[in-house]
Amino acid sequence: GGQFGFVFSATDRYAAGMAYRCVAAIESLVKIGGWSGPIYMMVGPKGRDCLDQAHLRKVTGSDNVHVVHEFYSVLRGMPTVYSELPRHFFPGSAKSVKGAMIDIVGLLHGEGINGTKASGPPPEVLIFHDCDKVVARTGCIEEMVRVPLPFGPEKRFYVSHMEPKCIRAKNGTGPCGNNLHAGVVAVHREWSLPIARAWALEQLRHGKRYDRHTLWEAWNNSRSPDGKTEWKMASLPPVYQDSMWNVELPPSCINHVSGGRCKDAGQKRARTFMRSLCLGARPHDKCPHDGSTEDWCGWDSPSRR
Repeated sequence: GGQFGFVFSATDRYAAGMAYRCVAAIESLVKIGGWSGPIYMMVGPKGRDCLDQAHLRKVTGSDNVHVVHEFYSVLRGMPTVYSELPRHFFPGSAKSVKGAMIDIVGLLHGEGINGTKASGPPPEVLIFHDCDKVVARTGCIEEMVRVPLPFGPEKRFYVSHMEPKCIRAKNGTGPCGNNLHAGVVAVHREWSLPIARAWALEQLRHGKRYDRHTLWEAWNNSRSPDGKTEWKMASLPPVYQDSMWNVELPPSCINHVSGGRCKDAGQKRARTFMRSLCLGARPHDKCPHDGSTEDWCGWDSPSRR
């Protein structure tokens, strides 16, 4: 199984018109970052035609890419763990993958999912990223995973940023959780499991809430009666973090190329950056939506080459 695996999720537009972003995230992780270990793509209801396992393996040259379709259905199939789920999910419910990925990957390596089974035991540690990221420094992922990521009683769960105090949303009138940033999450299949499951359930049941608020709820509810926190959470070491892409600076290892950064840089400079990575990322041929990384900042009508 190895120690690490990377997890991405593709729902809504990332499973359809912007599926090429998810292809690019995985392709750059392998071809530029130098990652040869397991990668898991969790796909929502829309993505079966656009994010195909055989296609992703062909694009990356890696047989270690695993695609799980209809992950909500997978979770509904675990009623002893994920009980009392709503009949319908909201777009924000997709963030539940960050907590549920331990169970989904464990099932894939165990009984298998929809007739597909991953060989060997699951990785000890899973690291989650969104699809709007690209790796841009040669070999940097190999370097990253050489840095220890210690788990144990004092560090059970890692997020991008964590301050152990309640900072409320809406100028102090909203829920706690603005002290957390969970863009990148690292979990251990044993040490992290209780809080991961609690967070996934909160997000599935309250899909309209931000995941940082549901994570605070799950973490805060883990406190013992004397007020001490039983499930310790920590900020990820800097080498495991992503960076907001800045067109004025040299690219970092993992670059978060968000819609806001696209707008700041403009389509022309964004395309120049994407072309410099020499990725061939495109969705599967059966996908009704065409597009490539050159169209990264175009939301609705990817151009055909």
